[in-house]
Amino acid sequence: MQQSDDVEFEQEDESPADSLKKFREKLSKCVEEKQTYLDGWQRAKADFVNAKRDFEARLSSAREDGKDVLAGELGPVVDALDAALVSAGKGGTVAEGVKNIASQLFSVLKKAGIEAFGEAGDTVDPRLHEAIGTKPPPSQSDDHTVAKVHQRGLKRGDHIIRPATVTIYQSEQ
Repeated sequence: MQQSDDVEFEQEDESPADSLKKFREKLSKCVEEKQTYLDGWQRAKADFVNAKRDFEARLSSAREDGKDVLAGELGPVVDALDAALVSAGKGGTVAEGVKNIASQLFSVLKKAGIEAFGEAGDTVDPRLHEAIGTKPPPSQSDDHTVAKVHQRGLKRGDHIIRPATVTIYQSEQ
């Protein structure tokens, strides 16, 4: 007669001592299997904790490396800003220095895969533009286009980092 999972109970031709001996052997085997599974689970858990800690350390290091790269790329922009300020102090034009700085800055952003967007005349796209005001359009064809850009947007590929802040032409209805 079998009750469950390899546990046999006393049969008529077995003595109680033989039955108890078999039961103890099976119990001992179960205890050994339990310990084997527990040891394996504990090793797997420790491996997971170590892998997670290693991943977090690598991620933190990569972030710091990224900051270093960005600082290195922005170094020439800072130098150009300093030069523009010195030039302005000596009677040079600030506008030319600012144009050079903007050009260098957009070059650094482009290397990082980041591009600025948002121009007057663009068709309004709610994903790309955050309207902070409206104006009546000068013509019907200008309806729902960007009238003025207050702050250009930034994106990396299809990911919008920040939308462009704009005033839009919108006819009153």
